[in-house]
Amino acid sequence: MSNWTWLSGLASDLNVWEDELSLADLDAEHTFVSYVEEIPVLQDLYSLSAVQNADVLVGMDFSALVMLKNLHRRPSGQRWILLAPILNFCAGEDAWPEKQVLLMAKEVQKMPKVALQGVLDLFGPADEENQDLWMETALKMNPESIAQGFEYLASAKIEEPVSVPDCEVHFGKDDEWITAPAAEAAKTLLQGATVTVRPKAGHWAMSLIG
Repeated sequence: MSNWTWLSGLASDLNVWEDELSLADLDAEHTFVSYVEEIPVLQDLYSLSAVQNADVLVGMDFSALVMLKNLHRRPSGQRWILLAPILNFCAGEDAWPEKQVLLMAKEVQKMPKVALQGVLDLFGPADEENQDLWMETALKMNPESIAQGFEYLASAKIEEPVSVPDCEVHFGKDDEWITAPAAEAAKTLLQGATVTVRPKAGHWAMSLIG
C-alpha cells in the first residue's frame, strides 16, 4: 500500500475534503497535513514524518512552494503532485506587488473574514458548501499564522529553473488566484515536470486532482 501525504494550501486544511480527495487512489493510505502544521517547519519541511515517509507528496498552492524550497531534501523515488503551485507570487501579469502582499498580512490580522473573503472570491467556481467550509476552517486558525503565510509569499520565490522529475503539475483554467501566467512559468521553471491546465477547474484541490 502506498502512502499519500497531502499538504494544505494557504489558510486551509484539506482534511475536510478527505473523502473526495482519497478517491485519487483508493488503495493508498492518505494523510492530511493542515496549513498550521506547516508554518513551523517552512525551512525544514521534511522534519515532518508524514512528509519524509510519503510515496506521493501532494502540495496545494502555498505548500507547493514550500515543497520546492525544500527540494534538496526530497527522497529519491518520491512522487510529487503540485496543485496550482505558487512560484513567484509577486511576478507576472495580475500578480500582487510585494507591498500589497505585506499589507494583506496585516489586514488578515485586523479583519480576517474580510481579508480572506477577498482571497476566496478568486478561487473560481465551487459549490457554496465548499466555499463556506473553506472559510469556516480558515477562521478557526490563528490570524498570525495566516499572516506568516503572506509574509512568506512576499519573499520566497522560484526564479531559476529547477529539476523536478516524476512530478505532475495541475492548474485550473478558471482559477483567478493562481492565474495563467503561473502555468506558463511552471513550464519553464519546473524542468522534468508534466504541466497540465484543467478546463472548468478553479482553485480547488478536488477539481485539480480529478
